[in-house]
Amino acid sequence: MISDEDKFLHVQKGRKVTFSNPCRVSVQASHGMEDFNASAESMSPARSFIGIGCRELPSGAFFTLRLLRVLDVMDMWFAAFPREIFEFANLRFLAFSCNARIPSGISRLCYLQTLITRSLGIDVPSELWQLSELRNLNVKGFELLNDVELKHSVLVKVQMISSVFVPDSVYRRGFFKTIPNIKKLGIVTDEKTSTEIDLSHLQELKVLSCTSRTFPDCSDCLPRVSFPCNIKKLILVNYEINPGVLKALCALHKLEVLKICECKFVSEAGTSDEEWVAEDEDEFCSLQFLTLQELTLERWKADCTNFPRLRHLCVNYCGKLEEIPSGFEEIPTLQLIELYECTTSVVASAQQIQKVQHEDSGNNDLKLCII
Repeated sequence: MISDEDKFLHVQKGRKVTFSNPCRVSVQASHGMEDFNASAESMSPARSFIGIGCRELPSGAFFTLRLLRVLDVMDMWFAAFPREIFEFANLRFLAFSCNARIPSGISRLCYLQTLITRSLGIDVPSELWQLSELRNLNVKGFELLNDVELKHSVLVKVQMISSVFVPDSVYRRGFFKTIPNIKKLGIVTDEKTSTEIDLSHLQELKVLSCTSRTFPDCSDCLPRVSFPCNIKKLILVNYEINPGVLKALCALHKLEVLKICECKFVSEAGTSDEEWVAEDEDEFCSLQFLTLQELTLERWKADCTNFPRLRHLCVNYCGKLEEIPSGFEEIPTLQLIELYECTTSVVASAQQIQKVQHEDSGNNDLKLCII
């Protein structure tokens, strides 16, 4: 293999080690797993280890790889978190799959920059927030516990947290003040979240995802959120969207991407009317990409003044939507309309928009994708 010849990556596929002292080791599927221990000594200087398609690692294999900086064993399932990992004092990147709580001791990985796990709802110890070098945390749906210690120094290097549930008490104790330079953040709320979520001071935040973890088919009211003014991408999942929320979104003058998924549109009084009526003053002045996905929305009224710079509209699985607003015929920047599993009336309205754009506006760049 080229990787072996260049000595960039050693792929372990059998008993024989093709060159000595590889810095990067990849074990693929079942190849080499039975004989890993036989060649493990020659791999001890490895700085990176990647397991691809593997289900388990031979016992004791970790003990030979003490110099690791990158450990990616996402494809290997662990019933319990392997404590041997805590011996890798130089580890910068860790990816694994485990349904058990990460035990105390994670703070021993003092150089760790990225932590990724595929497991859902895994618990993490408060020691995690003592990792001063931490930059990226991708632990889906983990809960920041009420007893988490927030007295440590501010984590100025944290740039991404994929999905974290933070109880009201932790909001009040100023969790978000400990990550002032975060760029990408996913927060999870539930019906008990009542405290205002103030993110306005997160001036580096560009991508925000807000998800309600209520039961399926039960949308939750979006808590009062003070969005940072520099946000460029926003994803809302499983909330009730009222006119007040929409006006708050219009106030985000740098917002370029908006995804509204599994949400319900309600009136100001909170009654479900499944109608989105954009007022004259509701202008998404910088919005270029809009996705509506799995909505029960029925009526949508808007025009070019509401979305003056829209380039890409995607409507997915909105089975009750009657049509795309005819005012989209006058949006000069529109380049693509994507429709997935939509009604024939929605398809017809999109085709009409394309026809008018081509014939009357000369916008031959507008494409229509129907699946």
